[in-house]
Amino acid sequence: VQNCAPRERSYVNCSAVTNDALSLWCGESDGSLSIWDVEDRYCQEKLLPLGYHPITNILPTSQGTVWTSMSHTPHISIWHPLTCRLLRKVPCPCQVSCICEQEHNICAGAAGGLLLLWNKQGNPSKYENICPPFTPHGLSATLMKIHQQLNDPTIGIGLHNEHWISSSVVLYQYFNRSQLRTWLSSHSTGNNDLNNMIQHLVDVGIIRSLFRDNAKEAKDTDVFVLPDKLFNGMELMEANDKISGVVIKKGLVGDIRCMYYDHKESILWVGGTEGVVLIESKSFCVIAHIKVGGPVNQLLRVRNTIWILAERIYVYDKFSLTHQVLEAHEGEVLHGVVLGDFVWSAGVDQQVIVWTYDCKFVRDITHYK
Repeated sequence: VQNCAPRERSYVNCSAVTNDALSLWCGESDGSLSIWDVEDRYCQEKLLPLGYHPITNILPTSQGTVWTSMSHTPHISIWHPLTCRLLRKVPCPCQVSCICEQEHNICAGAAGGLLLLWNKQGNPSKYENICPPFTPHGLSATLMKIHQQLNDPTIGIGLHNEHWISSSVVLYQYFNRSQLRTWLSSHSTGNNDLNNMIQHLVDVGIIRSLFRDNAKEAKDTDVFVLPDKLFNGMELMEANDKISGVVIKKGLVGDIRCMYYDHKESILWVGGTEGVVLIESKSFCVIAHIKVGGPVNQLLRVRNTIWILAERIYVYDKFSLTHQVLEAHEGEVLHGVVLGDFVWSAGVDQQVIVWTYDCKFVRDITHYK
């Protein structure tokens, strides 16, 4: 085993535990990687720097690989988690600021609102466009007719282009349950139980249900989108034959700084220098835009809420998008972590503040030099 003592003036910049919970990967400021045995608490490998810049992201994937990126470096490195061998480098058109994993793809965020998309089932040496036109399979003639009529520009259901929920939250391209029920009743569906029909449309993927806890009863205000509406509020960008991606509409998110993927709801939360956007992962349409004060530093899932760490802490209910603001920090909030029923947050004020999961203040811990 190599000596894993940090180099002079080197510090741990990021870390992640592998999916088997056996190893802790630490990226250091000098570009090196330290791999620690979690159970025995010793450093089992020290990987020499691939460059002169800090490691900024480490992502263990369900495919049995570990992805890392460095600042000021236009590529992603893919490693074997057991042998710690470099498998390949994935070229990028620019520096990657954050990486997250979805069901079928890896998503990397960059400057200018650029999302880089890589299909996990494809060739790992290049990115693929993972957003083909939506084509439902195995539908009855009735359902296929409804699918075609819903998307018809003349007789299809009307979509709301923009709706402000509050002064900081706006929804895009949606319709609600009441409007869908009215539309279905004006078309011959052969089904008198419209709520049951709506649920069936959700189950087969013709429409997508958003922001509703499945444990609750159906409401007229439940929000839906059409998966066919690809790249709404976004532009398809193809840099070259090795990379493709999408650019979030200018003015919504700015430079991407962090992401959180909600596996249960299949919604990607993207935080940047100009706010937060919610993206439906199948169609990649922008669902909602949230304005917050200052750049977003982290998106943190706490039960059924998303904590947005920026100039203050904004806590959003992930179903209704109602929110509250926590203001105990004096200045920008940089990082947070969930420990059981508590959330610990740290800011530029050099304080660590402890909260309950339901946003009650517990205590602050002053960090003395």
